[in-house]
Amino acid sequence: MYILLNSSKTMTSGSGKGSEPIFLSDAKYVVDNILFSNYFEGQGLSGKILREVRNFYSNWSIENHDESAEAIRSFTGTMFSTLTKHSFDIKEAGKRVFILSALYGILRASDCILPYRLDLNDKLKIDGKSLLSFWKTKIRNYIINELSDAETILNLTSSEYGIMLPKEIVNRIVTPKFLILKNGKYSLISTFSKQARGELTGLILSRNIHEVKNIESLKFNGFEYSKEFSKENEPVFVKKIFT
Repeated sequence: MYILLNSSKTMTSGSGKGSEPIFLSDAKYVVDNILFSNYFEGQGLSGKILREVRNFYSNWSIENHDESAEAIRSFTGTMFSTLTKHSFDIKEAGKRVFILSALYGILRASDCILPYRLDLNDKLKIDGKSLLSFWKTKIRNYIINELSDAETILNLTSSEYGIMLPKEIVNRIVTPKFLILKNGKYSLISTFSKQARGELTGLILSRNIHEVKNIESLKFNGFEYSKEFSKENEPVFVKKIFT
């Protein structure tokens, strides 16, 4: 079972001894386009954040990746901060966990990366294409060709990134859903979903779970598997909030 995540906007820098990103040369091409365009002016950034983002890309180079931190430790958003509370071997995680990224395309958890700030929906054109169009075929082909040896791909990406998954293998893709039950109503709440994705990934890695059916017995952050709401390839976990 492979696990698919997506990058977070917040990151940290560090050092490590991981692997080289799969599409590193393509990432450099994206960075070059950022540096030689009016990208910064179009993002509405100012002050400290603008200076920080400019610095990210000014210092970005292929050579600087040699001892940078692994992707799974570099992203610090809600999902990743929840995930990294668990103990697991990063090298082993690199064989199972893949992270979709607007700059790097698709990353192994163990790939060394540099800090950046880029979203798929940012107004940046690469050879006249949007970032989504630039990466879509590359990512789909990689998933089809390189992740073909597992029966299941556990999709824990957001909808923004999930649209890049190949329809050709839809029968192998399992996408959990995390519902909140409050005052008799069920809803999807982004923060709870991000926490749940991180916790589920952390449990899978720390407990060395390889069969998707085994996640049904997991209880985490107040979530429990619901047979009633689950469908084929869409297991549903429900959390009850009492007020």
